[in-house]
Amino acid sequence: MHHPPRTKTNGWAEGRGGKVVQQMADNKNATGAGSKSLTPVAMAAGSKGKGRRKVSFAFDEFILELQLVGIIEKEQKMCEWEEQMRLKEAEYERMKREIAERDRMITEQARMIAEQARMIEERDGWIRTATGQPELDHMEDEDEEEEQNENVDEAGANEAGYVASRYEPFGAGWARGFSNDVKN
Repeated sequence: MHHPPRTKTNGWAEGRGGKVVQQMADNKNATGAGSKSLTPVAMAAGSKGKGRRKVSFAFDEFILELQLVGIIEKEQKMCEWEEQMRLKEAEYERMKREIAERDRMITEQARMIAEQARMIEERDGWIRTATGQPELDHMEDEDEEEEQNENVDEAGANEAGYVASRYEPFGAGWARGFSNDVKN
């Protein structure tokens, strides 16, 4: 059965606060004038309870700080990793551009060589037409190839002689001798 709230005159106040005051008074009366036993209210308000809450709060705060430090370290590592990835990506793009440029140059050189080969074939065709020679057979092609190789060797020797004469300390005669040695 619910009791109506009592007035302040008889020890009850309205609401929870009054009940706590009355409970303390009841406990004092029940155990004698100077009771040392802690009531639930006294325990909640006492240093023991507050200390536990303070330690628990400090520990939770410490854990949160550790987690925050861990998050900051992870973020720094991620920033470093992202920077490394950007650098690697830039290096990769630079290498791709260099390779594409080399491919373009090789393609251009191949085109020029093909053009030169076509011009040589045309010239040979004109010579054959002008002299009335039939198409060269296989043996003549091999002879022509050997002759071209000799021409290339001679051109290389001439170039070597030019380079030697340009940089030689002994005079032009030495360069001619060097050039002849290379030819032979």
